[in-house]
Parts: sequence; C-alpha cells; structure tokens
Amino acid sequence: MNPTIEYIVDQYREPVYKLCLGFADTPEEAADLSQEVFLQLWRRLDQFRGEAKFSTWLYRVAVNTCLMHRRKRRLETTALRSDHQAIEQAPSEEKEQIAALRLAIKQLPRQQRAAVILHLEELSHREIGEVLGQTENNVGVILYRAKNKLRSLLKTSIA
Repeated sequence: MNPTIEYIVDQYREPVYKLCLGFADTPEEAADLSQEVFLQLWRRLDQFRGEAKFSTWLYRVAVNTCLMHRRKRRLETTALRSDHQAIEQAPSEEKEQIAALRLAIKQLPRQQRAAVILHLEELSHREIGEVLGQTENNVGVILYRAKNKLRSLLKTSIA
C-alpha cells in the first residue's frame, strides 16, 4: 500500500484532530499538533512496513507526536484556563458535560489518556495495544483504571 499524503490527510484529518484535541489545551493547539502529525507521517511514510494496519501505525505516530509535544512543555504549568472558559460560556448542559469530561481526560496519566482517546475513536483493545505497545489484556486494565479515575474526577468536579 502506497497511499499519498493527500489521501492520508483526507481520510484521517478528523480522527487525528480528535486525538490531538485530547492532548492539547486549545483547539488551535490541536490543529497545530495535527499538522505536526501529518508532517511526521510525510517524513516517515517510507518507514511503514505493513506489519500492522496503516491506521494503527498512523495512530502510533500521532500519539508519539503528541507525547513529545507534552514533554517539551513539561516545564510549563498545565493551564486549563481555556477549558474553564469553554465551560463558563457553554450554552447547554450537554456542552458543559463534554467540557468537564475533556478536562477530566486531560488530568489522566498520559498512557491512560491515550488509551481513552483511542477507545473513543472506536479502536479495539488489540489495536490500542499495538499503538501503545501493550498487550490486549493490559489495555483492558489501563482502560478500567482510567474509567475509575474519570468517575472520581467527574464526581469531584460536580460536587
């Protein structure tokens, strides 16, 4: 399979953006991260060996790009102001719940965050394991712990 970068961007623009949004503090930052992901894909397209599905490889590059971005920003304080503003300005209860969930997801440890985002993209446990370098069973454990942590975080944000 030799997909062109135009085809890749066209097919995966939205899922890559959603994944990046899970690691970014603002939609603009997510858009920048998405562009960085596609730049990394373009640079590494010749390295795709076909041992896994193309989408699995793409998600792996996307997660790694997002994690590298977060590492570079590690010294900065994690500012969630933009998400708090989004909650305050949200016109409906549903948007408030979505914003609260996004805030909670961003507070998860990075591996749990990545697993949850990929799960929301409807990847199987096996596919998530391939992206994260974990066994299928371990992905189940990671997601179980992430869901418990999210419940706890959402309870405290509601209270």
